[in-house]
Amino acid sequence: MLLEAILRGRLYQVKFLLDNKVENVNKTDENGQSCLMKAIFLSDKLSRTRYKIVRLLLKNGAKVNYVDKNNKSALMWASSLGKDELVKLILQEGILDLDLNAVDWDGNTALHLAAMQGHANIVRMLIKALKRFGLDIDRKNFSGMTPMLAAVEKGQECCAQILMTEGEASLTTRDPQSFLNTQEWAQKRSLSNLSQFIANKTPIDTPVSEGRPQSSERGNNSDDEDSVGQAPDCCSSGKLLEPDNVGERAKSQISDFKPDQQINASVDTYNIVKKKKKFNRETTS
Repeated sequence: MLLEAILRGRLYQVKFLLDNKVENVNKTDENGQSCLMKAIFLSDKLSRTRYKIVRLLLKNGAKVNYVDKNNKSALMWASSLGKDELVKLILQEGILDLDLNAVDWDGNTALHLAAMQGHANIVRMLIKALKRFGLDIDRKNFSGMTPMLAAVEKGQECCAQILMTEGEASLTTRDPQSFLNTQEWAQKRSLSNLSQFIANKTPIDTPVSEGRPQSSERGNNSDDEDSVGQAPDCCSSGKLLEPDNVGERAKSQISDFKPDQQINASVDTYNIVKKKKKFNRETTS
Protein backbone atom coordinates (compact mmCIF):
# COMPACT_ATOMS: atom_id res chain seq x y z
CA MET A 1 0.00 0.00 0.00
CA LEU A 2 2.81 2.45 0.91
CA LEU A 3 4.84 1.57 -2.17
CA GLU A 4 1.81 2.05 -4.42
CA ALA A 5 0.99 5.42 -2.83
CA ILE A 6 4.57 6.56 -3.46
CA LEU A 7 4.55 5.35 -7.07
CA ARG A 8 1.37 7.36 -7.68
CA GLY A 9 2.77 10.43 -5.98
CA ARG A 10 -0.01 10.56 -3.37
CA LEU A 11 1.59 12.75 -0.74
CA TYR A 12 -1.30 12.86 1.75
CA GLN A 13 -1.85 9.11 1.56
CA VAL A 14 1.85 8.53 2.20
CA LYS A 15 1.68 10.90 5.20
CA PHE A 16 -1.40 9.12 6.57
CA LEU A 17 0.22 5.69 6.25
CA LEU A 18 3.40 6.86 7.93
CA ASP A 19 1.64 8.73 10.73
CA ASN A 20 -0.48 5.70 11.55
CA LYS A 21 2.41 3.24 11.06
CA VAL A 22 0.28 1.11 8.78
CA GLU A 23 3.33 -0.24 6.93
CA ASN A 24 7.07 -0.45 7.42
CA VAL A 25 8.80 2.65 6.05
CA ASN A 26 11.67 0.40 4.84
CA LYS A 27 9.47 -2.01 2.91
CA THR A 28 11.03 -3.16 -0.40
CA ASP A 29 9.65 -4.49 -3.68
CA GLU A 30 10.68 -7.57 -5.66
CA ASN A 31 13.80 -5.75 -6.92
CA GLY A 32 14.91 -4.90 -3.42
CA GLN A 33 14.11 -1.22 -3.95
CA SER A 34 12.96 0.61 -0.84
CA CYS A 35 10.23 3.21 -0.46
CA LEU A 36 12.96 5.87 -0.46
CA MET A 37 14.32 4.68 -3.81
CA LYS A 38 10.84 4.53 -5.32
CA ALA A 39 10.27 8.15 -4.29
CA ILE A 40 13.52 9.18 -5.99
CA PHE A 41 12.29 7.59 -9.24
CA LEU A 42 9.20 9.83 -9.39
CA SER A 43 8.93 12.02 -12.49
CA ASP A 44 10.39 15.53 -12.58
CA LYS A 45 6.84 16.73 -13.24
CA LEU A 46 6.18 15.82 -9.62
CA SER A 47 9.44 17.31 -8.33
CA ARG A 48 7.85 19.21 -5.41
CA THR A 49 5.77 16.20 -4.36
CA ARG A 50 8.82 13.97 -4.78
CA TYR A 51 10.89 16.18 -2.50
CA LYS A 52 8.19 16.23 0.19
CA ILE A 53 7.74 12.45 0.08
CA VAL A 54 11.50 11.85 0.36
CA ARG A 55 11.66 14.23 3.31
CA LEU A 56 8.70 12.48 4.98
CA LEU A 57 10.34 9.08 4.53
CA LEU A 58 13.64 10.29 5.98
CA LYS A 59 11.91 11.92 8.95
CA ASN A 60 10.10 8.65 9.61
CA GLY A 61 13.22 6.51 9.72
CA ALA A 62 13.90 5.45 6.12
CA LYS A 63 17.27 3.67 5.97
CA VAL A 64 19.69 5.49 3.67
CA ASN A 65 22.08 2.56 3.25
CA TYR A 66 19.60 0.00 1.90
CA VAL A 67 20.72 -1.35 -1.48
CA ASP A 68 18.70 -2.99 -4.26
CA LYS A 69 19.59 -5.85 -6.61
CA ASN A 70 21.98 -3.50 -8.45
CA ASN A 71 23.72 -2.90 -5.11
CA LYS A 72 22.80 0.78 -5.39
CA SER A 73 21.62 2.88 -2.46
CA ALA A 74 19.21 5.81 -2.55
CA LEU A 75 22.13 8.27 -2.61
CA MET A 76 23.74 6.43 -5.51
CA TRP A 77 20.50 6.50 -7.52
CA ALA A 78 19.93 10.19 -6.81
CA SER A 79 23.55 10.98 -7.77
CA SER A 80 23.37 8.96 -10.98
CA LEU A 81 20.04 10.51 -12.02
CA GLY A 82 21.16 14.07 -11.27
CA LYS A 83 18.59 14.82 -8.56
CA ASP A 84 20.49 17.69 -6.92
CA GLU A 85 17.85 18.63 -4.37
CA LEU A 86 17.42 15.01 -3.24
CA VAL A 87 21.15 14.43 -2.85
CA LYS A 88 21.33 17.58 -0.72
CA LEU A 89 18.36 16.40 1.37
CA ILE A 90 19.81 12.91 1.91
CA LEU A 91 23.17 14.41 2.92
CA GLN A 92 21.46 16.75 5.38
CA GLU A 93 19.05 14.27 6.95
CA GLY A 94 21.05 11.04 6.82
CA ILE A 95 24.68 12.11 6.89
CA LEU A 96 25.51 10.46 10.24
CA ASP A 97 24.30 7.04 9.05
CA LEU A 98 25.29 7.40 5.40
CA ASP A 99 27.98 5.24 3.84
CA LEU A 100 29.49 7.71 1.36
CA ASN A 101 31.88 5.09 -0.02
CA ALA A 102 29.28 2.37 -0.65
CA VAL A 103 29.79 0.78 -4.07
CA ASP A 104 27.62 -0.90 -6.70
CA TRP A 105 28.49 -4.16 -8.48
CA ASP A 106 31.07 -2.27 -10.61
CA GLY A 107 32.73 -0.72 -7.58
CA ASN A 108 31.38 2.76 -8.37
CA THR A 109 30.64 5.13 -5.50
CA ALA A 110 28.06 7.91 -5.64
CA LEU A 111 30.91 10.27 -6.63
CA HIS A 112 31.90 7.99 -9.54
CA LEU A 113 28.31 7.91 -10.79
CA ALA A 114 27.78 11.67 -10.55
CA ALA A 115 31.13 12.45 -12.20
CA MET A 116 30.56 10.03 -15.10
CA GLN A 117 27.11 11.49 -15.77
CA GLY A 118 28.33 15.09 -15.61
CA HIS A 119 26.30 16.23 -12.59
CA ALA A 120 28.54 19.08 -11.42
CA ASN A 121 26.42 20.28 -8.48
CA ILE A 122 26.29 16.79 -7.01
CA VAL A 123 30.04 16.29 -7.49
CA ARG A 124 30.63 19.43 -5.42
CA MET A 125 28.27 18.30 -2.65
CA LEU A 126 29.82 14.83 -2.45
CA ILE A 127 33.35 16.22 -2.39
CA LYS A 128 32.41 18.47 0.53
CA ALA A 129 30.84 15.55 2.42
CA LEU A 130 33.83 13.26 1.79
CA LYS A 131 36.31 15.91 2.91
CA ARG A 132 34.24 16.59 6.02
CA PHE A 133 34.85 13.02 7.19
CA GLY A 134 38.38 12.72 5.79
CA LEU A 135 37.38 10.13 3.18
CA ASP A 136 39.31 9.37 0.02
CA ILE A 137 38.37 11.36 -3.10
CA ASP A 138 40.43 8.97 -5.23
CA ARG A 139 38.78 5.67 -4.32
CA LYS A 140 39.04 3.30 -7.30
CA ASN A 141 36.24 1.21 -8.74
CA PHE A 142 36.71 -2.43 -9.70
CA SER A 143 38.24 -1.34 -13.04
CA GLY A 144 40.87 0.73 -11.23
CA MET A 145 39.30 4.06 -12.22
CA THR A 146 39.13 6.98 -9.79
CA PRO A 147 36.22 9.45 -10.11
CA MET A 148 38.63 11.84 -11.86
CA LEU A 149 39.73 9.26 -14.44
CA ALA A 150 36.13 8.13 -14.96
CA ALA A 151 34.97 11.71 -15.52
CA VAL A 152 37.69 12.47 -18.09
CA GLU A 153 37.16 9.15 -19.86
CA LYS A 154 33.48 10.10 -20.28
CA GLY A 155 34.41 13.60 -21.49
CA GLN A 156 32.96 15.36 -18.42
CA GLU A 157 35.38 18.29 -18.42
CA CYS A 158 33.58 20.48 -15.90
CA CYS A 159 33.27 17.69 -13.33
CA ALA A 160 36.95 16.88 -13.81
CA GLN A 161 37.93 20.48 -13.07
CA ILE A 162 35.80 20.47 -9.91
CA LEU A 163 37.47 17.25 -8.77
CA MET A 164 40.88 18.78 -9.44
CA THR A 165 40.34 22.22 -7.89
CA GLU A 166 37.93 21.47 -5.03
CA GLY A 167 38.63 17.81 -4.38
CA GLU A 168 42.38 17.97 -5.08
CA ALA A 169 42.01 14.68 -6.92
CA SER A 170 45.11 12.84 -8.06
CA LEU A 171 46.35 13.74 -11.54
CA THR A 172 49.02 11.05 -11.66
CA THR A 173 46.96 7.91 -11.04
CA ARG A 174 46.85 5.79 -14.20
CA ASP A 175 44.08 3.72 -15.72
CA PRO A 176 45.33 0.14 -15.27
CA GLN A 177 43.93 -0.95 -18.64
CA SER A 178 45.15 1.81 -20.97
CA PHE A 179 47.81 3.09 -18.53
CA LEU A 180 46.75 6.69 -19.22
CA ASN A 181 46.78 9.36 -16.53
CA THR A 182 44.31 12.26 -16.31
CA GLN A 183 46.12 14.57 -18.72
CA GLU A 184 46.64 11.81 -21.27
CA TRP A 185 42.95 10.91 -21.10
CA ALA A 186 42.10 14.59 -21.58
CA GLN A 187 44.27 14.69 -24.71
CA LYS A 188 42.70 11.49 -25.99
CA ARG A 189 39.20 12.97 -25.51
CA SER A 190 40.30 16.28 -27.11
CA LEU A 191 39.66 18.21 -23.89
CA SER A 192 42.29 20.81 -24.75
CA ASN A 193 41.36 23.35 -22.04
CA LEU A 194 41.53 20.73 -19.32
CA SER A 195 44.79 19.32 -20.67
CA GLN A 196 46.43 22.76 -20.67
CA PHE A 197 44.99 23.57 -17.25
CA ILE A 198 46.55 20.39 -15.84
CA ALA A 199 49.85 21.18 -17.55
CA ASN A 200 50.01 24.58 -15.87
CA LYS A 201 49.13 23.05 -12.48
CA THR A 202 51.73 20.29 -12.72
CA PRO A 203 54.61 21.34 -15.03
CA ILE A 204 56.46 18.40 -16.54
CA ASP A 205 59.80 19.48 -15.04
CA THR A 206 58.35 19.32 -11.50
CA PRO A 207 58.08 15.89 -9.82
CA VAL A 208 54.55 15.07 -8.70
CA SER A 209 53.99 12.37 -6.09
CA GLU A 210 51.22 9.79 -6.42
CA GLY A 211 47.98 10.88 -4.78
CA ARG A 212 46.42 14.26 -4.20
CA PRO A 213 48.73 17.31 -4.17
CA GLN A 214 49.10 19.04 -0.84
CA SER A 215 47.54 22.46 -0.49
CA SER A 216 47.73 25.09 2.22
CA GLU A 217 44.08 25.83 1.56
CA ARG A 218 42.91 22.25 2.18
CA GLY A 219 40.32 22.10 4.89
CA ASN A 220 39.49 25.84 4.71
CA ASN A 221 36.33 25.39 2.67
CA SER A 222 33.25 27.21 3.95
CA ASP A 223 30.48 25.39 5.78
CA ASP A 224 27.85 27.87 4.56
CA GLU A 225 24.74 25.84 3.77
CA ASP A 226 23.75 28.30 1.02
CA SER A 227 26.85 27.34 -0.94
CA VAL A 228 25.93 23.65 -1.03
CA GLY A 229 24.71 22.60 -4.43
CA GLN A 230 25.67 25.77 -6.31
CA ALA A 231 27.38 25.16 -9.61
CA PRO A 232 30.93 26.44 -10.08
CA ASP A 233 31.55 29.32 -12.47
CA CYS A 234 32.72 26.93 -15.17
CA CYS A 235 29.26 25.31 -15.19
CA SER A 236 26.90 28.19 -14.48
CA SER A 237 28.43 30.36 -17.22
CA GLY A 238 28.85 27.55 -19.71
CA LYS A 239 32.59 28.26 -19.87
CA LEU A 240 35.43 26.24 -18.46
CA LEU A 241 37.94 27.68 -16.02
CA GLU A 242 40.82 29.47 -17.70
CA PRO A 243 44.31 27.99 -17.24
CA ASP A 244 46.74 29.87 -14.99
CA ASN A 245 47.93 33.07 -16.64
CA VAL A 246 51.35 32.82 -18.26
CA GLY A 247 51.04 36.15 -20.06
CA GLU A 248 48.93 37.16 -23.03
CA ARG A 249 51.90 36.72 -25.33
CA ALA A 250 52.44 33.20 -24.02
CA LYS A 251 48.80 32.28 -24.61
CA SER A 252 48.90 33.45 -28.22
CA GLN A 253 52.10 31.50 -28.84
CA ILE A 254 50.86 28.33 -27.16
CA SER A 255 47.60 28.30 -29.13
CA ASP A 256 49.59 27.94 -32.38
CA PHE A 257 51.14 24.65 -31.29
CA LYS A 258 49.68 21.18 -31.51
CA PRO A 259 48.28 19.79 -28.21
CA ASP A 260 51.34 17.67 -27.50
CA GLN A 261 53.58 20.73 -28.01
CA GLN A 262 51.55 23.06 -25.80
CA ILE A 263 52.85 21.56 -22.56
CA ASN A 264 56.50 22.23 -23.43
CA ALA A 265 55.65 25.67 -24.77
CA SER A 266 53.82 26.72 -21.61
CA VAL A 267 56.69 25.55 -19.39
CA ASP A 268 59.36 27.26 -21.51
CA THR A 269 57.41 30.51 -21.59
CA TYR A 270 56.87 30.35 -17.83
CA ASN A 271 60.64 29.99 -17.29
CA ILE A 272 61.35 32.96 -19.61
CA VAL A 273 58.90 35.18 -17.72
CA LYS A 274 60.37 34.06 -14.38
CA LYS A 275 63.95 34.87 -15.51
CA LYS A 276 62.84 38.26 -16.84
CA LYS A 277 61.29 39.17 -13.49
CA LYS A 278 64.47 38.11 -11.66
CA PHE A 279 66.59 40.21 -14.05
CA ASN A 280 64.38 43.28 -13.50
CA ARG A 281 64.71 42.94 -9.70
CA GLU A 282 68.51 42.71 -9.94
CA THR A 283 68.83 45.75 -12.23
CA THR A 284 66.56 47.93 -10.10
CA SER A 285 68.46 47.05 -6.93
